[in-house]
Amino acid sequence: MTEPPKSLHAQNALWVAGYVTLHVVAFISLATQGVLDPSAVKEIVSGIWSTEGAIAAMAIVVSTVFNGLLSGNTKAILVFWRFPHPLPGHRAFTQLGLKDPRIDMMALEARVGSLPSAPEEQNFAWYKLYRHYRDDPAVDESHRRYLLTRDLAVLTLLFLLALPGALYLTGAEAKLITEYSLALFSIYILTSLASQRYAIALVTNVLAVASDQGDKA
Repeated sequence: MTEPPKSLHAQNALWVAGYVTLHVVAFISLATQGVLDPSAVKEIVSGIWSTEGAIAAMAIVVSTVFNGLLSGNTKAILVFWRFPHPLPGHRAFTQLGLKDPRIDMMALEARVGSLPSAPEEQNFAWYKLYRHYRDDPAVDESHRRYLLTRDLAVLTLLFLLALPGALYLTGAEAKLITEYSLALFSIYILTSLASQRYAIALVTNVLAVASDQGDKA
């Protein structure tokens, strides 16, 4: 009997764990040495159970728990910077489909009927198509990358809210805390932009496959 395929979240779990670990190591390096020192990773890891390590672990755990408690729609708002209707599926037929040369909108309409224009109806109609073509390789991969970068972006935002304050508790200088905050904010922006790109690719890949079954998106 073959094992069932791993869920997309399960496929991303190792990447997320590695990302969290990097933040723990970076935090302890800054708290104990005032700089990021890759050469001292062994020493940093051995200091996980120090006061600084305990503070970092507590902040990371709280942030990770909050990430798990946030709904998909809340995460979308934090990543896409839109409210309401944050998901690109809300603009699938009136914007994204029209901009992608792979998508034959007339063929798509002939297959699925009159294309909706209201955001909620667009997302609902797009999701029905997604459920039909979710196993297409391009759709599956863009969905996996979207979920990964979305969770990394949200985690980074939560780290931004928690870790600079935790660094303050270790007695770090104000300049270091400011620079650390700016670095986390920059990472949050970059991961959010990457997530937006993959989400748009997910939407358009589904529409491309649906408009022409003969071609894979």
